[in-house]
Amino acid sequence: MGKFVKWVFIVNAITSFVFGLGFIFMPENSLSSYGITTTDYLGYRMFGVVLFSNWILLFFARNSDDSDARKAIFIFELGGLIFLNTLMLILMDLTNVMVWFSLILQFVYAGLYAYLLFKKE
Repeated sequence: MGKFVKWVFIVNAITSFVFGLGFIFMPENSLSSYGITTTDYLGYRMFGVVLFSNWILLFFARNSDDSDARKAIFIFELGGLIFLNTLMLILMDLTNVMVWFSLILQFVYAGLYAYLLFKKE
């Protein structure tokens, strides 16, 4: 189970890193792929900082032992993904391919974290 958790953390950390840097340094390009046109990028840059801090959390937690702290990370990730998916389903244009890619990716991560949280060892 330890290696599976490590790989879930690593893959999620990589995607958080890539999307986080995109929203921090190139918000206009990142948002145009989602079909969003705006001139105010501050909120989206803050979202990029949140993704980047998620990368830091997952990167340093990848070798952690089974503990309450790791279960708290599972709960945090699962709750955040459910909130983000709900928000994207309500607010985004569902005809965009990038929106569907992000939703499917987040649902996969949510399923993995739910599995890891509720699995009996």
